[in-house]
Amino acid sequence: FRSDSLVAQGWPKWEWLLGPDCSSLDDLVKHLRNATAHRHIYFSSDSPNIEDVEIEVEDYRGKPPALYWHARIKAIDLRTFCLKFLDLLENEIR
Repeated sequence: FRSDSLVAQGWPKWEWLLGPDCSSLDDLVKHLRNATAHRHIYFSSDSPNIEDVEIEVEDYRGKPPALYWHARIKAIDLRTFCLKFLDLLENEIR
């Protein structure tokens, strides 16, 4: 799955701030996994309104770790991304 084809299918678009654009869902999930595991997730606001919040994620490499990849998505779009990802997994497993 290529990320540009996913956007064409209605998946939300990520904004790449640093590093290579993710050319596949696999690339994106790998970076998201690393960001999550190492607590490199940042919220633009603590607003209770999800439409007001953006989420930034970062992935680091090397020793000492250096910022390698950085992306942003609106919180409401991250919700959509997660639901579409779950649907994809359910359809692929069946």
